[in-house]
Amino acid sequence: MSAIDDMNAWDTQVAASLPPQRVPSGDAVTDREVRAGSGAQSLIDADLVLTWLSRVHMSKVVPAIQRWRADDRAAAGSAPGGRKAHIDDTVILVIALILVIENSTVRVRDMGRVLESRLTPEAREVLGISHLYDGKYRDWYFLAFRAVHRLIDTFDGWDRKRWASMTHAERTKWEKNLDLDHVDVMRARGEWFTNALIEMTLMQQPRKWRRKRTALSVDQTTMRAGSQQSRWQRDKYTKQELPMANHYTGKEVDKPVLELEADLFPRKKSRKNRDAAAEGGTIKASDWEMVFMANIIIDVHEDPTGDHEGAPPQLVRAASLGTPNKRVGEHTIALVDSLLDRGYDITRLVFDRGYSGLTAEKFHQPLADRNIDVVKDYIGGKHNSQLGISNGVGGAPFADDRYFCAGTPKDLLETGKDFDEGSITEEQHWKNLRTREDYELHLHDRAKDGSKMRFSCPALGPSPTVDCPLRELHAKAKPSEEADRPRIYERDMPQLAEDNRVCCQNTITVKSSDNVKNRQKLRWHSKDWFRTYRVGRNAMESLNDTVKDDIELDKSSHRPMRGMAAQQFAFALLMVATNMKRIIQFEHELYILDKRAQEGRPPQPRKQKHERLQRRRDRLGRSNYKRNPDPVKLVPMPRT
Repeated sequence: MSAIDDMNAWDTQVAASLPPQRVPSGDAVTDREVRAGSGAQSLIDADLVLTWLSRVHMSKVVPAIQRWRADDRAAAGSAPGGRKAHIDDTVILVIALILVIENSTVRVRDMGRVLESRLTPEAREVLGISHLYDGKYRDWYFLAFRAVHRLIDTFDGWDRKRWASMTHAERTKWEKNLDLDHVDVMRARGEWFTNALIEMTLMQQPRKWRRKRTALSVDQTTMRAGSQQSRWQRDKYTKQELPMANHYTGKEVDKPVLELEADLFPRKKSRKNRDAAAEGGTIKASDWEMVFMANIIIDVHEDPTGDHEGAPPQLVRAASLGTPNKRVGEHTIALVDSLLDRGYDITRLVFDRGYSGLTAEKFHQPLADRNIDVVKDYIGGKHNSQLGISNGVGGAPFADDRYFCAGTPKDLLETGKDFDEGSITEEQHWKNLRTREDYELHLHDRAKDGSKMRFSCPALGPSPTVDCPLRELHAKAKPSEEADRPRIYERDMPQLAEDNRVCCQNTITVKSSDNVKNRQKLRWHSKDWFRTYRVGRNAMESLNDTVKDDIELDKSSHRPMRGMAAQQFAFALLMVATNMKRIIQFEHELYILDKRAQEGRPPQPRKQKHERLQRRRDRLGRSNYKRNPDPVKLVPMPRT
């Protein structure tokens, strides 16, 4: 028998073993492929549906959605009633969450396909929708569309048609008539919905890994808008759009915009792009894109110096969606309040310079009022620098992030500013920082609610750090001749004024509002600060890479929905996927280790840092770049 005859016999045998609906006629596709479309065709069984059904119930978002809907009806004066929805909130949430976990899209089309052809009969029974499969034709896309937008409408405060673009005149009228109080209420609902689902994912960890006392890091990342139609250029001072006119006719040219809650943001956050936007200069359209801005808080390792091998994953703890450069401080404070309401004990919050520049009233002071310690960096530069001497309290100058003795040499107080401007070397900067630690005021005590603190002069007490001619040495203190303490000189001491209490009283009281924008938990540029800040920022940047590459947060074609509320819904699902994938992967790795141990194949011991393999480019000498290069020792050039 020839090879062709063998192949024909095999095809006949395979066709006879398949059900009639699976057998293709000629070169046609199967009936199942026709019904499912070009998307995923794998069946979703009852066990998977039951798992996610229990998780949706655990999140308690469905009762809240039903309560919001009833409140909106009561406010509008409409009586409850009407035909019961075919697909309720629970069913559509379960289907949407299953789709994002399997790396599918947040598309209504895919949700309709799941309803039509991917649920097993047992799964339909678990969801309570088996009565819909009675042989009659149903438009499953339409049913899924109605269910999704019925849910989104409960936290959509932007009263407009989602698919209609608006010209400049229409946008002006819309913004004028917008009820901002109603928008705030609906925005808070959307944020609660997102964080309730996030908290549900945190409960999926084994109990031994769950913790309520944790350090946190916050940052923003972009979420690309589906439409890239941008607004007119804004005025430099008023920030109002400047409508453009046709050069020949003199009539205003329409500028339709679809995503009204999105805004332009640079593709690369370079200083050139930021300065051009701030100063109203010329910018390239190709360097900017229309985006929403995701605000994300994650937990980070409490001890930045420890070995984190085998530690549980760092997860998203709170998140919300907003517009670029708007309400950044308010969004962060709302997320912090969400964590506090859920019973979290926040040991510190790490953030970068972008947050350091926010106003004290809307960001730094609310954090101080909530008694939350922060670790941050400072904005330098010639204009609006946060480094150097600021207004002190009771005669004690405030420099960078600490209060100091009134007789501290000025070059020590200005070392951060001098180093930023390049007037001193890095070596001199570190030397100045180590020297001025002795001049810091000593923290005497602090109110439990963080409302005030008391500081004492560094020359007081049994362990003084400086010698001052105005202060008598404590009886238990080491004599000046035996101690290595700096001395306060008269040339550095100011004239004693009435408000110079730090030199006359035992303690001075500092309110939480005093220099709140610059105070932080750790001494700036110390070793502890560097380790803590680096761990917090690296963890945040790692998560940003994950949500961009793995979760595909910037792939707007996977969530073709319009409006802030719809994007908040999609964003909430993607945050659930982010946490669940990290939790599942961590548990999977532990399972593999246990399995190897049971089979007598223990894992290889972790290699020490000096034993780890180098990158190929470093081994072969193909690049001069190294992440942590060895210190270079400078030697004088030989003269001929």
